[in-house]
Amino acid sequence: MAKQTFPAAWGLTPLEAAYLKALRPGAVVPAEKLAALHAAPLSPKSARVRKTMQALRRKLDPLDIEIETKWREGWQLGRAGRAKLTAALKP
Repeated sequence: MAKQTFPAAWGLTPLEAAYLKALRPGAVVPAEKLAALHAAPLSPKSARVRKTMQALRRKLDPLDIEIETKWREGWQLGRAGRAKLTAALKP
């Protein structure tokens, strides 16, 4: 499978890009899985996970790509968000 890269114009940090890659398949991604993407160990309910998600949402908002919160479960890209992301990444 080819390595997924996102347009530089989106201004994603490597960590934000890793979050977005984790969200792409459409399944609900729990905080524990996102916390594992950080270089330093984090508790699953870490504020750093929420802050990173907030920054990613802010960067995707102009692209109209929404990340849905599934309370007590995690986050996922909605169907429309997955379609828009796929369209945005087409060459």
